[in-house]
Amino acid sequence: MRRYTDEEELRMRLQRSVKDWTRSGLLRPDQGAQLEADLRVDLRRTGIMLRLGLALFTTILAGATVLLTWVSLGISGDSATGILILIMGAICFWAADRVVAGFRLYRYGVEEALVVASVGLCGVGVALIANTLFRLHDSTAIALSLAAAAAVSGYSYHRFGLWYAGVAAIVCAALIPFSFDGVSEPVRRLLVALMFGGAVAGSTVMATGSLNEVRKEDAFTLRAAALVGLYLAINLQITGVPFAGYGRAVDGWFKWTTYALIWIVPALALWSGTTGRDRKLMLAGLATALATLVTNKPYLGLPRQTWDPMLFGLLLMAVALILRRWLASGPNGERRGFTAARIVHSDVDAMRLASLASVAIHLDTDRPAPSPPPPEFGGGRSGGGGAGADF
Repeated sequence: MRRYTDEEELRMRLQRSVKDWTRSGLLRPDQGAQLEADLRVDLRRTGIMLRLGLALFTTILAGATVLLTWVSLGISGDSATGILILIMGAICFWAADRVVAGFRLYRYGVEEALVVASVGLCGVGVALIANTLFRLHDSTAIALSLAAAAAVSGYSYHRFGLWYAGVAAIVCAALIPFSFDGVSEPVRRLLVALMFGGAVAGSTVMATGSLNEVRKEDAFTLRAAALVGLYLAINLQITGVPFAGYGRAVDGWFKWTTYALIWIVPALALWSGTTGRDRKLMLAGLATALATLVTNKPYLGLPRQTWDPMLFGLLLMAVALILRRWLASGPNGERRGFTAARIVHSDVDAMRLASLASVAIHLDTDRPAPSPPPPEFGGGRSGGGGAGADF
């Protein structure tokens, strides 16, 4: 049973939309105020900065509580530590549920941090217990840990409606095949890709079959996240190092199959998102298409050049200008419901965040290596002492 009813969650999301529409000038201030009053519920929310601060402090408090309990009880050994961590993870989940029920918090930071702590603690606790009590291999313990984290994350999404908990459940479950020993790299990646593909199909069925707008929007988010995970699993240039089997040579057929798929998956995502008016799927397709362009030369074994980022930026600028002019030349500046104009204020905020990110991820490939500093007292000579020039 969910802690929030469908009507409460729908009203909370509509409140955000009304605020955005009012800031964008689509609604008059009095109209926005009236709609917000009609959508009011007894749930408590807070701003993004206070939400992040409360989440940080709650995480620190939860970690300190676990350490204090571990030290106070004098627990030693992996099995006892794992049991304690697993119990503390269950307590964190119970505390999140009690806080939401007692104080009617909604995306307040406190309950979110407790849920995240519960997922992490349960995963670590299961790994420690599996490693000691059952004498299993490290890979099996990792698989059980991921399965436990996926189960707790999935239940957290079902209980609190946290979309990122649903994404975490999909990712943790899909990464389990990477812990399989004795399985070749192509088979591992095929299993991971199949699990992400199953999540894409399942979320699509969930979106089409759900009559609730909140569940449908969550399904769109889960589908976009699963598609990005599917792409990362098949792109060897991006995920060749972090996962198991890195540094191992792959067969030519596998390399060229994945090379074809990293072009096909973004194209299908863009086409499906455009025809289905799914903005999140369109963004996922666009992001994966950009990743394909970036990793194209390494896939083909071509050397990188210092001017590659400049050419890539010029290509993106040209595509953006052509697409913008094509949309603006349509009737009323739109084509089939798509327009280049910024309608709501949240789009402006998103563009500002993207601009800040592009500045933060600045690649400076032409900076020369710093020259070593000159030696102190260089060139001097002590009279009569026989000291060297660098004394």
